[in-house]
Amino acid sequence: MRMKRIGCILLVLFVAVAGFVVYTVWSIFGWQTMLASMIISLISGTFLYQSFGSRKTDSEGIIYNPKEWPKYLYMLISLAIFFYLYRILHIRAVTGKSYIFGILYIVLVGLIPILLCLYHLFRNRNDYVRITESGIEYNDNGKHNVSLESAKSFDLLLNGDIEISFDEGEKQGKIPFILPTSRMNFNRRDLRDLIADLRSRIEE
Repeated sequence: MRMKRIGCILLVLFVAVAGFVVYTVWSIFGWQTMLASMIISLISGTFLYQSFGSRKTDSEGIIYNPKEWPKYLYMLISLAIFFYLYRILHIRAVTGKSYIFGILYIVLVGLIPILLCLYHLFRNRNDYVRITESGIEYNDNGKHNVSLESAKSFDLLLNGDIEISFDEGEKQGKIPFILPTSRMNFNRRDLRDLIADLRSRIEE
């Protein structure tokens, strides 16, 4: 509960600072440039993350290995936004406090997305989920196996993980297993397809 409060406070502070920075640099970049940079960053990130699935089949079963190239492309777009805004800042010879807030805005829409992408790529590299005849094999900074012999349901949690429930009569029935897909670069399309494949697996 305490961590949630701290998280909410930090989120509110971040939104407040971001809003103040945007308001302050409005006259530096102009509303057209600022609106365009934010829209391009948002749409490109959403489109690249959500439009490409990773489902493949091989001799061992169905494998989901989230693609990394959309993140690299998004980083290139963010880098282009960063340099474009930085160039405007120098062409208009902005100085003093306006220059500082201009840099903060550039970091907000150009540098932070790049750092977040690098973090996720480093943390989640080589992660995958494979559906085999005997169950699930997945790699989340280490290989793990889960039997689906007594699995009865698969539910997507709010944080992006998948909860696997088992028959009550089995030893595992009282403790649902959490498949940590939120830490594996899975997008909504992959999650939807993975759950559909898992449900089909236990219906066979």
